[in-house]
Amino acid sequence: LLPDDFHDCLQALVEGGADFLLTFHHPGVPIPLDPALYPHRVVGADALVPVRSPDLAAGAEGRPVPRLDYGRDSFLGRVSALAQAELGLPPGPVVHANPMAEALKCMALEGHGLAFVPRSLVTRELAEGRLVAAGPAVPLEIRLYRNGAPAHGPRARAAVAAIWAAASEPA
Repeated sequence: LLPDDFHDCLQALVEGGADFLLTFHHPGVPIPLDPALYPHRVVGADALVPVRSPDLAAGAEGRPVPRLDYGRDSFLGRVSALAQAELGLPPGPVVHANPMAEALKCMALEGHGLAFVPRSLVTRELAEGRLVAAGPAVPLEIRLYRNGAPAHGPRARAAVAAIWAAASEPA
């Protein structure tokens, strides 16, 4: 298990250091994998939702809402930039950047700004009213990619085959 930056995980899959890549997918941010060599299965769904503390005034006095961001080069950073544009949210100043959604959630809970985070990460906080949605959610697929390159074939252990088969079954 390698919980790392998207690009590092992608590289590990391509170089044969990983059998699978579990990641979000959004059609606006292509994943540069040849489907013949790296097939995928959709194993779930989530959504990127803009959230903020209820104590943070939404654009009070004409000022843009401060933003909490992943960084433009990260996968979720690119999806959140697309989401902001799709939703017509005016850009606000980025007051904190962190590649981890959990860190952005904590900053939003403390009232530091608006963050786009996976809904699955903030379900409880939204239900309890500790965070509020600041716009509609952007759907995401959860995909499992497999290294199916010919050179990877001999490494296809029984456990890898079993995981791939289980990913095909309905939840």
